[in-house]
Amino acid sequence: CTVGFGLAIGNLSYAGGAMYLFIINTIFIGLATFLVIKILRFPMVRYANSRKRRFIGRIASLVALLVMVPAVYTFYKVFQKSNFEHQARQLIDETIEVYEFKEGGRYMEDLTEIDWENSYIELVCMGDEFIPENVINSWRNQKSKYPMLEEAQLRVIQGGRDDSEEKFRYVNELYEAKKAELLNKDERIRILEAELANLSRQATQQIPFTDISAEARASYEYLDGLSFYYSIRTDFSKTDTIPIFEVKWKDEASSNQIARDSRKLHEWLKLRLKNDAIQLKSFTY
Repeated sequence: CTVGFGLAIGNLSYAGGAMYLFIINTIFIGLATFLVIKILRFPMVRYANSRKRRFIGRIASLVALLVMVPAVYTFYKVFQKSNFEHQARQLIDETIEVYEFKEGGRYMEDLTEIDWENSYIELVCMGDEFIPENVINSWRNQKSKYPMLEEAQLRVIQGGRDDSEEKFRYVNELYEAKKAELLNKDERIRILEAELANLSRQATQQIPFTDISAEARASYEYLDGLSFYYSIRTDFSKTDTIPIFEVKWKDEASSNQIARDSRKLHEWLKLRLKNDAIQLKSFTY
């Protein structure tokens, strides 16, 4: 059933994995049956031609061995990944988890990334306090205690904090003030477009855009451009102002790297500006 489903949706990798699992099950069900029959001393079929019996036995053994090779390789990779992640967690527990921030800094455990395939550990910190470089270097030296982490990179991303509580509510106030003028659809569109242009001009005054762009550029090597604006959306019963960041990534960045960095940058911006309504749009040329 699983193989058929994989073929139906055109996912050959999914179908191949299901077929491989089916073959493994079939072979080892047969092997288990053979062992039970031997243990219970059932009478065995006697071959008139002993050479044929040996040939069939060798073919069966060879097929079982070939089927097991990918399974052993997969088990080895999973075992290596598990060891890497376990030792990475131990390193984190011994370093940044016990580090004492003194000026409002904090370690963002939810944004920590442990990547076995690319061999790196990425830690994210927020707040005004920056961890000294000599402390970070001492953490990197501690990697030598763990065999799986000797060649891994330890990255520490640090960012500032915005203490401003001011939120942009200009559009709602204007809408209430000019409600009497909204006589038809064209008038609504004209006013909203005018205010959108006004908001775009004032956007850099509402957030510390210069600081944010500098911090983002220092933390993300594939970042090529950053812009910010407010989008005004209305269903003509209410009007919402949506803060939007547009991010341009370098051409050499892979799609997986862009997806990971976009997710982390989005979470960082929401924490940095204390605004869960922030949206992020990513693109490359």
